[in-house]
Amino acid sequence: AAIFVTSMATLQALRSAGYDVIPKYVAGHSLGEYSAYAAAGALSFEDGLRLVRERGRLMKKAGELNPGSMAAIIKLEDEVVAKICEDVIVEGDGLVLQLANYNSPGQVVISGHSAAVDRAIELAQAARERTVRDLVQDFEGCSGRKSGSVVEGFRKRRCESLTRCQAES
Repeated sequence: AAIFVTSMATLQALRSAGYDVIPKYVAGHSLGEYSAYAAAGALSFEDGLRLVRERGRLMKKAGELNPGSMAAIIKLEDEVVAKICEDVIVEGDGLVLQLANYNSPGQVVISGHSAAVDRAIELAQAARERTVRDLVQDFEGCSGRKSGSVVEGFRKRRCESLTRCQAES
């Protein structure tokens, strides 16, 4: 919720300082999508705050139900990281591991069971002496695996809030 509130406070501060901040286009990644919705007027501040709090609660719940981790693999070709993920899945007994996000050229985030992420880190380091950064431990929410009911419940609440805001406009 703090990132959303800070984003919206920054927007309000600019407007209060006399800047005519009326976005023609907005975009947001992950939590930033809620700031983008609110900045565009598609979502009220109150509904946005309610949604990001609910998102956080549900992501925590998903992480408790399906613990895992994430890691950024840096300076390896995307295809090499994909192959490492495939190899870990093949050698693991039911382990889940996936490409979660292409952050930038040469930086891919993976997510899955902690043991699978740890093994992928080992293989990535063996493939090249490059930096691998472990991002999150004991957290599944970003990968979306095995948390369908949690995700669907949140999607429904988000759609209800956006629909209500559009109806009020």
